[in-house]
Amino acid sequence: MTTLLGIIDEIKRGEVIIIGATNRLESVDQAIRRPGRFDKDLTFYPPDVSGRKAIIQIHARNWPHDHPTGAYLDYLAESTPGFTGADLEKLVRETFYTAFDRHCPNVDAITNAKLDSLHILPQDWDAALRKMHKTECNIFGSSIYTPDPPVDSILPLVENTANEIRLRLSSIAPENMQNHVGICSFIICDSSQCSSVFVDQSIIPQVLVRDSRWEKVPKFVLSLQGYLCAGTVNPVTYLTNIIHKAGSRGKFCVLFVPRLDTLWEALTTRGMNEVVGQELLKLRGKSVLVLATAKSCSVTDSDPMLKSLFMGVNRSFKIANFSKSEREKFFNGVFNALETHVIAQCGELSKDWEKDITNMFSQCVAHSGSDTVELILALHSELSMACGPKFESGELDELKTEMKEIIHSYVRDKFT
Repeated sequence: MTTLLGIIDEIKRGEVIIIGATNRLESVDQAIRRPGRFDKDLTFYPPDVSGRKAIIQIHARNWPHDHPTGAYLDYLAESTPGFTGADLEKLVRETFYTAFDRHCPNVDAITNAKLDSLHILPQDWDAALRKMHKTECNIFGSSIYTPDPPVDSILPLVENTANEIRLRLSSIAPENMQNHVGICSFIICDSSQCSSVFVDQSIIPQVLVRDSRWEKVPKFVLSLQGYLCAGTVNPVTYLTNIIHKAGSRGKFCVLFVPRLDTLWEALTTRGMNEVVGQELLKLRGKSVLVLATAKSCSVTDSDPMLKSLFMGVNRSFKIANFSKSEREKFFNGVFNALETHVIAQCGELSKDWEKDITNMFSQCVAHSGSDTVELILALHSELSMACGPKFESGELDELKTEMKEIIHSYVRDKFT
């Protein structure tokens, strides 16, 4: 490091431009970023929805058929938040390879005519998506927050909550406040049904990813994981660098602090909470929205620094338990699919089948009212897995018996 700095300092100004690259700017020693050295930075964020559409189209343009367009292109772009250009290029390649393997299982028998008749189907894209993982920069300490969107099947459970949170955030976002001098902050707290994992991995991504406006906003993450995996950099320096990076952008961004309570406990134990807290308070008047999650909203009362950070009206949101209508929408998918399949097999829905489906559906909704989200998801998963093989075999009576047993086990002892 000393040798590098010496060489940089000896270079004659105006004759040489030195360009460096890193995906961990917050981990770079501050000595190398002083004026006259690497004192300017340009950040390239993962592409937004429109950018992902364009990149997918570019890499698929040489296909003879089936270029992704319309609603399916929208679906692909919405399913790949956080994917870099390289990730999307690999996704397109994997899709083609999947289609090729399906179309030409015998490589020795390939002909030009065979290749000309190759078609890429939606199932090829879905198979490639299942294989793909975006570049997980967070593992290496990147401060850029790029969560995976929640799976479609759980949207009925999170959609209303996410919409309400977005509405509350829009009212305090610094881009909507003229000459604000305080800190724009908001904390989201778990409910008795929702675990910290569900909040951070399903509700927050629904808020920040599945919305065209919020998806375009740059997001930084200040997490316990990053603090513990800071590597050779001092952990406090790592955190303060992220805060400084968000605050110095000059444009609206989000600083996401998952599990503020556990992060603050770790910092307090090591006597580092004062330093990080002071750095957060420097965000006064900045175009940064500090968005945190915690087990309880009372965490802000545990430390004067946190109380100052989240001081104000309507700066907290406690997630409510799932309503009856939300649980009905959630289980509707399973029983609607069952009803459709029975009609396809039998030509109509008999009164016995109609009664059984209604009763099973009602039991699922009624007995999940106070259960944790993990139990509700487990019940949905068990019913869905039971339907799959029975749909293929046409064993409707066995399917009905198995689904009743699953629901009975859930009602009786919650699968324990």
